Amino acid sequence: MYTLKYDKKIKEFRHRDSCLVRMRKEKSMAFKECKYYAIHDYYPLSSIGNDVDINIKTIRSFIYSFKDGHKADVEYAANIIVESIKKESVNLENTCLMIIPASKPEKTNNRFEYFCSIVAKALNIENGFNYLSAIGHEETKGTSNKNITPYLIINSEQYKGKNILLFDDIITSGSSFKQVSAKLLETGAKSVTGIFIAKTTRE
Repeated sequence: MYTLKYDKKIKEFRHRDSCLVRMRKEKSMAFKECKYYAIHDYYPLSSIGNDVDINIKTIRSFIYSFKDGHKADVEYAANIIVESIKKESVNLENTCLMIIPASKPEKTNNRFEYFCSIVAKALNIENGFNYLSAIGHEETKGTSNKNITPYLIINSEQYKGKNILLFDDIITSGSSFKQVSAKLLETGAKSVTGIFIAKTTRE
């Protein structure tokens, strides 16, 4: 049985990592390091199954409910993200909160619009929910070989020269985070920092 080894009510980042993002700059390739943070461990039902303790199931249910846009869990997610960012002392100067769009516009709106309004207000940063969206496409579901950049709709004039907090509910392979970060950096963002509720684990 998989057992959660920390308090499921935690309000601070447990995962801190970075990745090199490859981007096109003036007909050449460049790399930029992007940090990312996550709070919970997410044990996917698809690969781990139900041989897990009640705490892991509770976090699963919370993630599912957030994805469905249930107001109470969106508010709770916003609260723990705000508290975690404050504890981490993330630099919020000239910062804009943006999201990695879901595969369907209605999912993006349900999951993220209200969330962004709460977090941006609490941290006194710019709400960039409308600065990045996507046309409907097939779900990537944590795969590393799907290119989502052709589906992105960007409003780069709104975030040029700004530091971006880029949010999504879960980071798995990191592919979507790298792709979206590269696009934002190529089109004028000063930096991109990833913020996630949970990181997929199978250990």
